[in-house]
Amino acid sequence: MTFDVAATNQIVMLLLYAPICLFVFLWLLPRMPRSFRVLSAIMLAAQIFFVAMQLFYDPPSDYDQWLWTLGKEWSISAAVSSAQLVLVGAAALMASWLARTRRAWQRVYIAGFGLLFLMLAMMEFYSLKSPGLRAWILPYLLLGGFLAAITVAHIETSPQPARLWLLYLLIGVSMMFLGGVFVDLKGMDGLCDIQIGTIRFEGCLTKGTLEEALEYLGGWVALVAMLGFLGDIAPAPSRRVRLPLFVLPPVFILLFTQTANIKPISEQTGAKSAAVVFESGAQLHAYRLSSRDREVAVQLFLSVPESDFHQLGYSVRLIDPASERSVASVDRRLTEQWRFYLGPGYVPVHTQWAELDIATDVADNHAYLAVLTIWRDEDAEFALQAVRSSDRRLLSETQVVLGDLVLAAAASTAPGEVYARFANGFALDPVDMPARARAGDALAVPFTWRAAAADGAEYVQFLHFFHEETGEWWVWDAQPLGARLPTRLWYGGLVETETWKVPLSETLAPGRYAVFTGLYRVADQERLPASHADGTPFVDARLPLGTLTVEN
Repeated sequence: MTFDVAATNQIVMLLLYAPICLFVFLWLLPRMPRSFRVLSAIMLAAQIFFVAMQLFYDPPSDYDQWLWTLGKEWSISAAVSSAQLVLVGAAALMASWLARTRRAWQRVYIAGFGLLFLMLAMMEFYSLKSPGLRAWILPYLLLGGFLAAITVAHIETSPQPARLWLLYLLIGVSMMFLGGVFVDLKGMDGLCDIQIGTIRFEGCLTKGTLEEALEYLGGWVALVAMLGFLGDIAPAPSRRVRLPLFVLPPVFILLFTQTANIKPISEQTGAKSAAVVFESGAQLHAYRLSSRDREVAVQLFLSVPESDFHQLGYSVRLIDPASERSVASVDRRLTEQWRFYLGPGYVPVHTQWAELDIATDVADNHAYLAVLTIWRDEDAEFALQAVRSSDRRLLSETQVVLGDLVLAAAASTAPGEVYARFANGFALDPVDMPARARAGDALAVPFTWRAAAADGAEYVQFLHFFHEETGEWWVWDAQPLGARLPTRLWYGGLVETETWKVPLSETLAPGRYAVFTGLYRVADQERLPASHADGTPFVDARLPLGTLTVEN
């Protein structure tokens, strides 16, 4: 007989839940007040429902998977699990308050136990015990060991009825620690393709399911034990005792779901933050842009009203800002197949992914604008959605500029002679400076620039003309490679030439000029330090290019 992965997980959960629940219902619940039995049954029914959804429900989308999978952050099951822990803590605090005949240290122990469970509830709901971060494991183990030792000591000094509840309280906590620490720490990757006689279990046991089920079920056993302990102290619990325990779980879930500090999508994904709202209610929360081998990849993180999801689509276009011509585009309908995230306010955010293929005749080493539009399919009429609000630049009321990017040219393997190196990794080749020019003419000066790495800052190149006789200066500033490729978009391996056409003033005095160049940062107007190829720094970060004789 062979069982697949799904059946294997179902059998394991049945073997875990059936004997424990049967034992508790036959042996422990009859010893409790009726109201506490009802409360225990309600909490068990809630977690069995979520476990069953985990095992038998095939979620059609990432959103449904988040909604019903055990252990997902900020989900309903996480809220119920943490509410169960809060309930254990509340029952412990109530037992400590009512146990006036017990020794002081025993009452302090029970109160401390309650505070511990309240802390565990906070960790569960706010996901402070995050996977991948193991700093919590040692304190968790030390705290568990200390708690176990104190509980054993309490069992030794407690009256006979209380010993039973404290023992099962210790068992429940041990199950929680087993799921939260050892299963997560050791992993279950080795439990694959198990053969027991003629029975074969194919695939691997899902570690996350077992981990969360142990924590879930262990918390319920601890709840039953603490309610039983409270029932011994208050055999006929009054309305003031019963009502808070029944009201606390829904109030806790409501409170925590309304105050959950879910991180912005940009922090969850590392993408660039955005806040763009379209008239349909669709929102852009974050995005990524990247280009490689003449392909541009766009990743969008969008939330969309459920009623509009299958009617909406998006378009991304690359636009040449100089000519306003679209050089590449892609049109897609929204899809739920990509990864789902939960945004602040419990907004489901779906990842959309598109790639733009660039034609061979599209110029490289050129900046292009990536522009997003959202449209609705209305009987094959694609109506563009107006932008209600945006923190991104708009080209029109329907076009959002995501950013600009550069199509990188193939890396040059030919070595180049370098005249000057700048502190940020830029370099300038020797410049062929014209010897003569006329006032009023355009002076052609070719500059070949290189970049060892991306800098990301905006720089401007200057030309300084110093009249050697009068001492007067004439200045011309421009972007090194023109508006087509700002320095903030330069990349490692860039080699590109731009020939400047410098319009000399008609009033420029004739004579001999010393010509200098260099770069300064736009943000603070500071010149970028530069040095000769041999490392000798240039004075005042100005590079001498030679002399120019200006004639009338």
